[in-house]
Amino acid sequence: MDETPVQLPALGCLELRSHPQRGRGVFTQQAIAKGTLIHISPVLVFSQAEYSEHGKHTCLDHYTYCWRGGTFALALGLGSMFNHEPSGLENVGFVRDMDQALI
Repeated sequence: MDETPVQLPALGCLELRSHPQRGRGVFTQQAIAKGTLIHISPVLVFSQAEYSEHGKHTCLDHYTYCWRGGTFALALGLGSMFNHEPSGLENVGFVRDMDQALI
């Protein structure tokens, strides 16, 4: 893993709240311009075996991302709380930085 320090953006307009159909998620108090970097989260990577034996049988299964080599990653901080709409309706996206273990 790359150990280069990473500057973390801070948007003061984000808040964590509950949605009646979607559950807990990250919302904004104001419009955010398209392409704005909202958040950088470090990830905890699970081996394929560890995830198959344990993680996929828990609520973690709803919050993990597919990672390199068949592993799975749990974004720490707000990273696993962003709700993603079906393809074409997304209002937020994500980029995996596997070298620095970030999303």
